[in-house]
Amino acid sequence: MGFEETAKRIEDLREESVDFLSRICSIPALGPSNDGLGEMEKYHEIQKFIREIGPNHEIEVPCPDDRVPDGVRPNLLAVFDGKENSRTLWILTHIDVVPPGERTL
Repeated sequence: MGFEETAKRIEDLREESVDFLSRICSIPALGPSNDGLGEMEKYHEIQKFIREIGPNHEIEVPCPDDRVPDGVRPNLLAVFDGKENSRTLWILTHIDVVPPGERTL
């Protein structure tokens, strides 16, 4: 797939992308170091979306943490096998956020 085809595909997904990002950005995910309950609620929303697009493999990696209600900080590895070559693309991110700070600012 060339650049033009890729750009069109991304544009075609604009509405779906904005909807997904709006949903996950509305879910708080403060870590316990910031007096939060952790990322589990946001994790489940992301996991649901990932499952809908069908990874070839999914691996959950819970990190024990007794400071959060669920007792773990969730991690997810979703693998989508490539179609055209054997190269691997890794996208690494995190779902916890920092506190919003002083809202009047």
